[in-house]
Amino acid sequence: MFIPDLAHFHLFGTDWSLWTPLGRMNLIVLHVALYFALLKTVGEWRRCLHLLLAWTVGFAVGAALVPSVLGAVLGGFALLEIQRRVLQVRMAMGHVFAMLFALCIMIGRVGCFLTGCCFGSRCDLPWAVHYPNGYPATFLHKALGLLPMEASHSLGVHPTQLYEILFLLIALVTMFFMRKKMRNLNAILPIFLGAYLVQRVGIEFVRDMTNVWWSVFSWGPLSYLQWALLGLALPLFIMGYVWNRKPSQVDSVIVEPSLTKQSISVAVAYLLLLPIHNRIPLILDLLAITITLVAFASVLPSLLMRLVHQFYAMPRWFDGVCRPATIALLVLASLPFASRVFAQLDSTSTNSSVDTVSFTQKQVFYEVDSTHQKLVRTGDVNTTQENFFAVRQDVGLSRSPSEDSATFRALHEPRSDSGRYVRVGLGYQYQGIQTKIETGGCDGPAQVYYFKHVLTGGVASLDWTSQNNYYNYYRVGIAASYWNDRWSSVNADVATGGSGYYAFVTPNFAVEWRYFGFGLAFPQTISSSLHSPDSSGRRLGMILSAPGMGYDYIRFGSPAFSVRTGLTFIEALTIGKNYSVALGSHLTDLSQTHAIKYLRGSYSGNGWTIAPQLGIGDASEWNFNFTLYRSFAL
Repeated sequence: MFIPDLAHFHLFGTDWSLWTPLGRMNLIVLHVALYFALLKTVGEWRRCLHLLLAWTVGFAVGAALVPSVLGAVLGGFALLEIQRRVLQVRMAMGHVFAMLFALCIMIGRVGCFLTGCCFGSRCDLPWAVHYPNGYPATFLHKALGLLPMEASHSLGVHPTQLYEILFLLIALVTMFFMRKKMRNLNAILPIFLGAYLVQRVGIEFVRDMTNVWWSVFSWGPLSYLQWALLGLALPLFIMGYVWNRKPSQVDSVIVEPSLTKQSISVAVAYLLLLPIHNRIPLILDLLAITITLVAFASVLPSLLMRLVHQFYAMPRWFDGVCRPATIALLVLASLPFASRVFAQLDSTSTNSSVDTVSFTQKQVFYEVDSTHQKLVRTGDVNTTQENFFAVRQDVGLSRSPSEDSATFRALHEPRSDSGRYVRVGLGYQYQGIQTKIETGGCDGPAQVYYFKHVLTGGVASLDWTSQNNYYNYYRVGIAASYWNDRWSSVNADVATGGSGYYAFVTPNFAVEWRYFGFGLAFPQTISSSLHSPDSSGRRLGMILSAPGMGYDYIRFGSPAFSVRTGLTFIEALTIGKNYSVALGSHLTDLSQTHAIKYLRGSYSGNGWTIAPQLGIGDASEWNFNFTLYRSFAL
């Protein structure tokens, strides 16, 4: 069976793989389904959240310790069982976890089959699979000299992914009917996990691509990994047998976990994630930290109030401070994970061979073990040089320190853009405010005004950029903008209003290094029906530009997280090769009394950049800004 190259496609200027929806999004679907299944069975949302937190963090820790789905599922099961006992939750959900997990693995194995990872050993069976060029199997066979370099397909290999899918289908059907005959539904989960491990023992006999480097070593008829799988399967079967001797028990009274237990649960989860989050897949990292931060947010306000009120008699207004304090602490807790997220979004790890013995797939490095004729995982984009050298030495791939260093540098070669560019930009902004103002005094009745103010504008810019990479460049440009200002006021059914315009030309330049950057702008009023071209005109130009095209600013911090501020705004942002996200606040009037909080993002690809922004302010004020850039290489 010859497999066409259907797994890779080009979209929005970026190379994509079917592994993205099939091997990653299925984890999101799994966790959403688990949460709602828990909510239906367990009942109290905090208990559900902390059980899901334990499962996800255990999943992540297991994947870090044993970089395989085997380690992930065993870690998830172990931490879930510990959490269930700590929270004293009695539930009958083992069959739900088992069936959902089997379905999740099935979807992932479809992705593996289409992208060619986890392929089997060579065979001549009628159902043998032949992969095209650019796939791991073809690379391995050419590197071993089994195929000429001009060959278009690999030799026939066992479709080990399909073998596993067939087992999981049988397991799903078996569990569906077995649940009616089991005394304890929770026993289904360890029995399924034990059966899955035994199945993997058989698969390992005919698998030529491994994520566990020590699986290439054998003791007797089995590899180290196979012995480990059998050693874990036996206690799982025993656990399932013991659990099934007692009928399922479900809590008749739903009790919210104590604040102390919730706090300890979140703290332990965060401390477990912190040292290992760089060693797990990005989507799992995002899931684990997101669920951890949600659990953190559900606990922290009550915890802060309890801790402070226990030692101090705080005024009533302090309770209102807990919410912004929670947000600030959540942002701080997420910072170690933000740099990893955006670094991986910028990574170039697609299916490509680095040299004749190394292969990069999905940000994971594999090397040819000619002794065992396998493709062995030796690291990933986050592997340290010391660990990389140690694995190569243990597997027998190391030939010399200089060769090890050269391979490590090649696998971690950064992507760079060097050259000169002209960038053309067009932007549109809408800003509106509608508010009710009450005035009055002792000498007269109160007056009520309904005020509406709308500002719309367009900006065109032309920049000359020296772009070495996304954090090291300088830019010189000019922007022209035109703004239409309309306002109206209603008082005692008497309406007044007016309109006007501003026109600016703004020369500007900016210089950016990795940890520091600054920009200067010189807005000049060329025409206005509302203000004369004086200092207030320049200040208004800065207000209208920020955060648009051309404005004064200074930035401190790394590309992963930095703070940028100017005369009229302040924002926190993270900068990537193709992405940026900013959260900030900027002034909207000359009196410096109104400001909006905004969220801005950008995406670049194939010479185009789009940058939408949405802001919300006090009263009924909101802002929308959309900018489109096109870059041309000189």
